[in-house]
Amino acid sequence: MPIDIKYPLRKVTKEIRLDKLKNDIQPMIAWWYVGIDRKHIKGTQPNIVVGFRKLVDGLWSDEVTHRLVPLTALGQVRLGTVWQKGICTDEVAYPEAYFKVDFSRQGWRTISFQEAYNSHSELPFPQEIHKLKYSGDQSRLLEFSLPNGGKLIVPCLEFFSRCYGRSGEVKRVLATYPWEETLDSGNSRLFSPLNEPEEEGKWKVKLRRRLVNGDIVLLAHAKYDEYTRNVAKSIYAQIEAGFNNEAHKMPLFFADMPPWFEGLAEIKAKGIWFNDNKSFLALRITGCSDPDGEIIERDRENTNKTDAPVDNGGQGDSWDGAPTRTKIKRPSIFDLTSEDDPNFNATPVEIYDDDFIVLGSQREVVDVRKEKAENSAGTKVQGDAPDNYSSAEPYGNNGLTGQASISARPVMDSEGMLSDMWSAMLRLKSRYSNVTSVEWYTFHDGYSDNPEIRLIGLKEVPADLEDIDVATRNWVYSNTSLKDKTRGVLVAKVMIGETPVHFLEIERRSQSSNTEESYRGLVFIPSATENFEVSLNILLENICLVKGVVTKVAHLCPGVGFSFKHSQSRNDQNLCDSALKNALDKVGFKI
Repeated sequence: MPIDIKYPLRKVTKEIRLDKLKNDIQPMIAWWYVGIDRKHIKGTQPNIVVGFRKLVDGLWSDEVTHRLVPLTALGQVRLGTVWQKGICTDEVAYPEAYFKVDFSRQGWRTISFQEAYNSHSELPFPQEIHKLKYSGDQSRLLEFSLPNGGKLIVPCLEFFSRCYGRSGEVKRVLATYPWEETLDSGNSRLFSPLNEPEEEGKWKVKLRRRLVNGDIVLLAHAKYDEYTRNVAKSIYAQIEAGFNNEAHKMPLFFADMPPWFEGLAEIKAKGIWFNDNKSFLALRITGCSDPDGEIIERDRENTNKTDAPVDNGGQGDSWDGAPTRTKIKRPSIFDLTSEDDPNFNATPVEIYDDDFIVLGSQREVVDVRKEKAENSAGTKVQGDAPDNYSSAEPYGNNGLTGQASISARPVMDSEGMLSDMWSAMLRLKSRYSNVTSVEWYTFHDGYSDNPEIRLIGLKEVPADLEDIDVATRNWVYSNTSLKDKTRGVLVAKVMIGETPVHFLEIERRSQSSNTEESYRGLVFIPSATENFEVSLNILLENICLVKGVVTKVAHLCPGVGFSFKHSQSRNDQNLCDSALKNALDKVGFKI
């Protein structure tokens, strides 16, 4: 019987065309990660058997078609994405949900439908919400207990693809090579030699070239945390055992991919609710939290964080002979193959999976900056234009297959600009001893350090003011249709020594694409000679008249004030850290 998905499709754009799907003329939806293909050459990344359903007369076929997808491409071929002639055109708009779970061993288990049937235990989820080809499906699933008595179900391959680092390379290495090749200090595929002694209480990691900065937390734990190391070792061990099991007659096998750290965690995912909305089948993970732990010192084999060049009197040998990386205008379509290895002579390309939201506080990472470079760039050559791209291990110089580096960009989860700025102020206090207090202010409560912030409600534009257009009068309302509530503003004080630095942030309206309106903030140091309450009232009245364009009213701030942008640096550990530091810089404080 054809399957009708109750959720709508939305248009998406991917940058790849998959060779294994190019001959499929009808639209096909990626339905399930079935297992790992047993046909495998040692030292190459595994292929994943993905189940697709074809679109027939507006409904998805009951028949499941299997296709092979490279492990590193799972971040592109996500469950619920629709493909035609090898190109992704749409994806199912599953609802998104947020969960607090326990990654400690008592908080989860792995299971499959076949295992549940054999043990006469509760099935992972009712298949009427997401029908699989076999009622006794053997795909491995993670099951997390939820506080409400329900459960969160995540396919193990989805968890591995999204939560084990940010690059496809780290997953390829973990699944392709014995652990000795991943960690050995001289020949490690993940860790470059530190060339300096380890120090007690410091986690030092030097990343290999093909890894991305977002891999650092996983790899730091793999190096220093025995629990993570054992989990990481188990990935290849399971895959090797599956390949070598000659008694296994099936063309595919299955592996557990458990959480790689212990403790409380947060997960955000898109999928399907069941069990009266107490339980959730997570088909696409959109974000996860970092583990707590030591500050990580991150270095790179190909670092550019140096104050002076190397003293070698000329050309170095770093990246010697590497092809020039060409910036290609996006969106272009890159043919991704699983048949060929990339060639050293062909121009490489960077391909991005869906962004990955880092929930909660991002793990603190310090980039190592060296006084002098260890090497300088070697002679690069003009790369040959590739016919296609591969994310496998580069080999040889006699072909036109370019190397594809696939990764997900980590982004920080926002709770709204007001909350993000307040959280940044609280972090400032915890990090710097000269920041003695952080408080919010309202006319009614005065100053308070209660972590639950309160806002000052803006007043409607007086009716007797003439020449005020409708848009300006309506700006003050949180909802212009209902007009039942006015916007609020956050006024906060950060005491730096004896100086009370104040911030003002406007409450934003939500927009259709899960974003907020964008407004600048104000930073000011009140004058001791003027009435703060009176001056603040005048400022708030005028903010309404300029529809939140605070650059026009910065001169009305109590004391000396400036507007500032909420800019973000790539090196921010948390949202609004750079915005806060830039604002303080405007009033003379260097953080």
